[in-house]
Amino acid sequence: LCLECNGYEHKYYDKKYESQRQEYILKKYALVRFHHKIRMETLFNGILQARKPGDLVNLYAFARQ
Repeated sequence: LCLECNGYEHKYYDKKYESQRQEYILKKYALVRFHHKIRMETLFNGILQARKPGDLVNLYAFARQ
């Protein structure tokens, strides 16, 4: 399982590189991406959803305002 906390795209964000990196990670792991302002309960539920390598769970839409 790979957890990735990322709230915002940064100045040096490279979509091509990020796509390749994501593909590499998903070959061996499940990936949970989350915003730094989400609730812990939401993060735990996302972790439970990521069951096998190749699973991708994005938890950006659930960020607290």
